[in-house]
Amino acid sequence: MSHRPDLFRAAIAAVAVAVLSVPVCPARDFGVYKDDDESGLIYTTSWLGNSLGRDAWVQKNGVGLAVAADGTCVVPDAQAQRNHAAGFYRAGRFVGRADHVSSASSAVAADHKYAFVGTSRWEVGKKVYGLKRFQLNGTEAPWQRHKNFIGIGPEPLIAVYLHAGELYMADPASKTLRIYNSDTMVELERFDCEGVDKLAVSKDGKIWVLRGMATDTDTTIVEYARDGTATGRAIGDVPGATAIAFDPAGVLLVAGVRHQVLRYDVGAKVPARTGALGAADGVWSGTPGEMADDKLVSLIGVGADAEGNIYTLGQPPTIRGGVDLRSFAPDGTLRWHLVANQWGDVADADAASDGVDVYTLDEHFVLDLAKEAGSEPTCKGYTVDPALDDGRLNGRFAASTQYWTTPMIRRVGGQTLMYVVPGPYFGIFRKDKGEIFKPSGLLKLSEPTALEQENHDWPPNQPVGYWWGWRDANGNGLADEGEYASDERVGRFASIQAFWADDVGGLWLGGQHRGESLLWHWPMAKQDDAGNPVYAPDSLVKTPVPEPLVDIRRIDYDAAGDVMILAGSTWELRTPQVGGNPAGAEIVRFDNWSKPEREVRWRIVLPFDMRTPHRHIRSIAVAGERVFAIEFYRSLIHVYDAGTGRKLGVMSPGEEVAFESSWCNIDYGMQAFQRKNGEYLVFAEDDLKCRVLMYRLPPEHVVKD
Repeated sequence: MSHRPDLFRAAIAAVAVAVLSVPVCPARDFGVYKDDDESGLIYTTSWLGNSLGRDAWVQKNGVGLAVAADGTCVVPDAQAQRNHAAGFYRAGRFVGRADHVSSASSAVAADHKYAFVGTSRWEVGKKVYGLKRFQLNGTEAPWQRHKNFIGIGPEPLIAVYLHAGELYMADPASKTLRIYNSDTMVELERFDCEGVDKLAVSKDGKIWVLRGMATDTDTTIVEYARDGTATGRAIGDVPGATAIAFDPAGVLLVAGVRHQVLRYDVGAKVPARTGALGAADGVWSGTPGEMADDKLVSLIGVGADAEGNIYTLGQPPTIRGGVDLRSFAPDGTLRWHLVANQWGDVADADAASDGVDVYTLDEHFVLDLAKEAGSEPTCKGYTVDPALDDGRLNGRFAASTQYWTTPMIRRVGGQTLMYVVPGPYFGIFRKDKGEIFKPSGLLKLSEPTALEQENHDWPPNQPVGYWWGWRDANGNGLADEGEYASDERVGRFASIQAFWADDVGGLWLGGQHRGESLLWHWPMAKQDDAGNPVYAPDSLVKTPVPEPLVDIRRIDYDAAGDVMILAGSTWELRTPQVGGNPAGAEIVRFDNWSKPEREVRWRIVLPFDMRTPHRHIRSIAVAGERVFAIEFYRSLIHVYDAGTGRKLGVMSPGEEVAFESSWCNIDYGMQAFQRKNGEYLVFAEDDLKCRVLMYRLPPEHVVKD
């Protein structure tokens, strides 16, 4: 059976009119997708988390910014998706990517004609760091006497600047500042200058060096003459500064201090601060976490074009990085804004909002579902607070090789809670002031691996030994001493493969313990005064895996209907032993789960092709009367009737997103929600283009024969 969907675009309008008995967004263009022997499905594909979305997209991350005279922004990326290691953007649009660059450093510079990007290559068994030159659309622009790479030394370059036909470069290996003719790359000057983090050159040829970024509090900006002589002028009140540049009027722009761009007049004998761009404390000012045009985010780059427009590059507050690229007019008015911040994550809808409010791990979107594909989401705000020791931000947690993903949004006892997995902990967060979700609790799920033990020292104050749980008893969002509970009766969890938080705060876990496959249920005992859920050690219920299953890899429990849907191996069919942690060989629905009359309603055999081992189901999601199962390799989504288990059809990325997506890399890389009008929203991971796909199925979405 072929699982490649056929797209009948010529019949879209006729089919939409014939099938949709209830009009849903009548202006939308619903495509019809059909397997050879299955009913067709009517749906559209959209996305959230990336400002661009079809053939072009905003790259995964940004580590530096250079602005050309015409306003072209060059953003290097240390980790590329599909050779997107340096993106070129102009007027809010993508214009190209650096050819043949798989990884770039923060060293980037641009003028009216070229862009220089720091990168590396292997030469005679050694890694050499240097520069490549590009046209302002990303096309290579090699020098006549060289191929398009100038080797500099054995350490990554972090600071370069173009001014008046010359390239200024800090060489960390030789601890020198070097000046080149940018057309010929003939070296003109060199002087000792160590500890350079960033540099900029004024209209009169003075060199300004930013130092001390790593110390934060000792950050200074020092002026040098062209021959390397210190002039004695410096700016020292810039804690947290991360980037500097000059605008065409000769004003020094300093980015990063309290999430602002500070302006300095350096023409006077003593440099003087003359103003600032952006609200002090950025996105965490005013209503904490709420986005606004002037609320900047963790700035790491700044620049200006020939017209005096200012450009900023920020990194969204997440350990996975991201891009927040903005352009402002000289008076501070926002001209355009590009964002990419959804890599390795998926979204969940808040049921209380009927799917209008949607959350990823660290961001809140509001959907206008009357708009066209890709235009529905607006970023309402970020849900993390850097002042808290939050595992969603904490680099120490990341060093353990574990990343939280897949938020599960639940309304419990009037409190909005976010549960996150996977990893050694079940993370719990509660809605707090503004957009912020404050750390609420942690439940230890597994013993750390050797690598985790070596790198992992988070959270602080944790007990040693048996199971432990942490609850934010004093409400400050920090893991303080005296807030942990440890109980040997819980013992040690072993390999946990399945996680679920139900709508009444109950937790479900599936996995292995001492060679036995088990299902754990941990009902919520109560909520404390702050709204934190409380899980008592003596309430944990451990049961064998119910037949016909022999292990559990995915869980979805509907507490209101008492319906349990489990995926895993059965006696007849074992889960394929391939990479990618498959969801299982079968999905089984149990009715009356908590009652003596529990019964199996249906069993679904999941697709798997032995000739293509990567073709297996990675994640499942259940909503209303539908069960969705997404393939690992192609992200093809199989759709089933939740009442009968009958296969209805398949979904794959549509024309709206250029028919492509990444692999589904997350165990829970898909979530689904049914709105009150019957429409389904299905959210799926798409790391390729740094976003979350959103499939929309209207109420009548099965093509009638």
